[in-house]
Amino acid sequence: MTTQVPYVVRRATALDIPLIAQVFLDSLDSTIPGKTFSDLPEYALPQVEPVLRARLLPEDGSVTTFVALHPATDELLGYIDVKHRGGPLPQGYRSTGTVQLPDGVPEIDHLFTKVPREGGSGKGVGSALIQRVLAEESWTSAGIRLSCFEKNERALGFYRKWRWEQVGKIGLGVGEDGETALVLWLKGTQA
Repeated sequence: MTTQVPYVVRRATALDIPLIAQVFLDSLDSTIPGKTFSDLPEYALPQVEPVLRARLLPEDGSVTTFVALHPATDELLGYIDVKHRGGPLPQGYRSTGTVQLPDGVPEIDHLFTKVPREGGSGKGVGSALIQRVLAEESWTSAGIRLSCFEKNERALGFYRKWRWEQVGKIGLGVGEDGETALVLWLKGTQA
C-alpha cells in the first residue's frame, strides 16, 4: 500500500515563475499525444516566463495560482490557476449536451504537474491542487469550467474522477490539422 504524500499547497508568487515555467515546458508535450510544442521557438524558456508571469499573476488580481511543493524538499511539483471570472466561451464553441454554461464563472486555465527529482512518483499532486481549488467556496458555489484537449485521455480521466462533465467542444488551430478541446463543467453548489 502506498502512502499519499501530503504536498504543501500555497499561493504562487513571482519568485515561483521560473520553476512554474519549467513545469509548464516539461509537461506541455504530454498534453496532446504525438504533438511536440517544446521544439517551437515560442516555447523557449525566455519567451515563456514573461507570458506566464502576466497570465498567472496579473496585476489586477483576476487570477489565483497555487503551487504544490514536495514536503521534504520544497521542490515545486505542479501548479493550477483559476481565472475568477472566465471569459466568454471561445469562438467555435459547440454544446454537446443540455447544460447552458453561465457567463463569468471561474475557469481553470492551467493544471500541470511533474514527477519529483528525488523519490516519489508525484502521484496525488494534481489531486492536492484540485482539492485546494475546491476549498474556495466562491468558486465551488458558482461552478468551475475548464478545457482539455480531447486526445489527452489521461487528463480527461482525472477530471472525470473529480466529477467534471463534458458540456461542449472547441475547435482549436493547434498543429497542422487543428485540435479539439473539450469544455468540462463542475456544477456549482448553488446551481
